Amino acid sequence: MNQEIGAAQGVEYGVCRYCGQMKTLAVPMPTQEEADELATETCSCDPAKAVRRRKREYETIQQMFSDCPPPVLDLLQRVVDLIRDGLLESGTSIKLEENVTAKFKSQNGAVIVTRAEKHQHQTSM
Repeated sequence: MNQEIGAAQGVEYGVCRYCGQMKTLAVPMPTQEEADELATETCSCDPAKAVRRRKREYETIQQMFSDCPPPVLDLLQRVVDLIRDGLLESGTSIKLEENVTAKFKSQNGAVIVTRAEKHQHQTSM
């Protein structure tokens, strides 16, 4: 009977998949897997922070370059990773279309990504 009550309330603790730290959850989750996922998403260990940062970066790249196919988005994310890891220098740029360029630079430990669009207006009279 007690197990049924606990199951109805949900799982109240989760374990970070990177460091193994057990966390009490503010909101019970329906399954242990979901509880562990939430614990991982909120853990303060460096690997969990790095995964969250990379996820935010990828979402930002998807928003900025939504017109690009997935392989190009993956390339842009990889460039961010390489700059952050010091394997590429700041000032890297990739021409995506005739008038669209992705520019990358490192500033204060962060990688700044810019979408540069060149617009020309020409009139012949």
